Amino acid sequence: MVTTLNWDVIFPIKTYNNQHQLKNTITVGNKFPNLTFDTTQLVNIDTNQAAVSLRTLMKRKPLVISFLSGGWQEYGLQHLYKLKASFSEIVALGGNLLVVVQASQAEVSDMAHYFDLPFTLLADPKNKLATHLGLYNSAYPIWEYVSGISEDVNLPATYVIAPNEKVVYTSIDYHFDKPLKATEMLASVFGASRNIPVYIVKEQAA
Repeated sequence: MVTTLNWDVIFPIKTYNNQHQLKNTITVGNKFPNLTFDTTQLVNIDTNQAAVSLRTLMKRKPLVISFLSGGWQEYGLQHLYKLKASFSEIVALGGNLLVVVQASQAEVSDMAHYFDLPFTLLADPKNKLATHLGLYNSAYPIWEYVSGISEDVNLPATYVIAPNEKVVYTSIDYHFDKPLKATEMLASVFGASRNIPVYIVKEQAA
């Protein structure tokens, strides 16, 4: 059982006056970097290789990459449940899912077993990938502008990458008040698998 990740604490969502300083480096239309992952940090993957590239994980199919942190507490738990509920439909639409977790490989392995997760997970305890994508910067901690956050966490983010490795969808929740919409993400997977443009109208900040 997972004991070091807090999933059941509901924190109040309140944004302080100071604004976030994080800047997502990947936007729709950009080519996602062809990263290479250490397989010792991957969970639920069948391979004998020491490292696996993003292209290998994609297998010329759309790939959903979504970030997760136990420091998000109840928000994180709901995000996890949303991804688990969406996984079979992602696969049915011709895509796949990789969830990047801010936790050690042992913790991620325990979590996968405890929640019976069928998809591939990547342990990123030091936020290396989140930093690379502009979702984490130790100089600008999220707790400075979102109440209830007390740990050094990364931003909630989800990307859909088309087979040509271009990003067709992003969902970045800077203030923890606009969680991932599964319908939008799934529509983007559908479009990417069939090479059909899908236009998502994002909510504008008040």
